[in-house]
Amino acid sequence: MLATNNRFISLFEQKFKNIISSDKLNQIYNEFFENEVDKFIDFLELKEDITFDFHLKNISFSCLDDDKLNSMLKDGRLFSHFSEHWLENICPELVHVSGCKDHDFTNKFSDLKYDAKTWTNNKLDFRPSYMLGKGRTFNEEEFKEKCDKLIYIVISNIDFPNIKLKFVNGSKLREQYPKGYVSNNKKDFDEFFS
Repeated sequence: MLATNNRFISLFEQKFKNIISSDKLNQIYNEFFENEVDKFIDFLELKEDITFDFHLKNISFSCLDDDKLNSMLKDGRLFSHFSEHWLENICPELVHVSGCKDHDFTNKFSDLKYDAKTWTNNKLDFRPSYMLGKGRTFNEEEFKEKCDKLIYIVISNIDFPNIKLKFVNGSKLREQYPKGYVSNNKKDFDEFFS
């Protein structure tokens, strides 16, 4: 189906043929987007304000059973280490930035920077880590400055191994949640990922 889609062929020829094989793109399509070519292309183009749904498979770690792993990966601190490398693997434009920088990804074709944040059972918190914790304070001006230069990749692991993902302009996210976080409640969650 991908091989006959003009939008995909054009995107592949113009942007991706030198950085990812068509076989790898077909593998991603078949695993996550089968029969949704337009949504797959939107994902490859990192389109903002679209919710992408994924069902992760083949998750294993030696003798740990699925229930244990799924429970562990609902913890955003653990999940983020895996999800960032997973994103780099399925988003050809993204390059993961190792270490604790002020962003998690750069874009291979532009100067855009991305920061991945996990919406967990507790909340979505996109304040800079140096503003979190005992004795630290929220600086609204620095928060605004950081948000305005980033695209956020908001990933929900609430229903892991089913995850939701959305690319959101940092300024827009800040305007929607000016305190830099939203406590988890069904209404806000459903509205955000609708």
